[in-house]
Amino acid sequence: DGTTGLMLAAIHGYNRTAEILLNAGANIDAQDHQGQTSLILAAQFLSEGVLSLLIEKRANLHLITKSGESALDIAKAGNFSAAIELLKAAGAVA
Repeated sequence: DGTTGLMLAAIHGYNRTAEILLNAGANIDAQDHQGQTSLILAAQFLSEGVLSLLIEKRANLHLITKSGESALDIAKAGNFSAAIELLKAAGAVA
């Protein structure tokens, strides 16, 4: 289904694992079969540490899922204020 190790780290909030994967060359902007990225999943699953790391490592804030949702859209839909603040501070716009 296209899910990567980095995506799993984002879902489960495994900050150190995400950092190791990124340092080893993981594709930060890989998309699964639904168009989800690690950034989108970190926002969806409230993985603030991974979200911050992905932003710091310059994940693309503007990629969207096949249903047209960005990480910021997902955070707003769930009313996840911490994720919204992090994404907006990094330059994400809806």
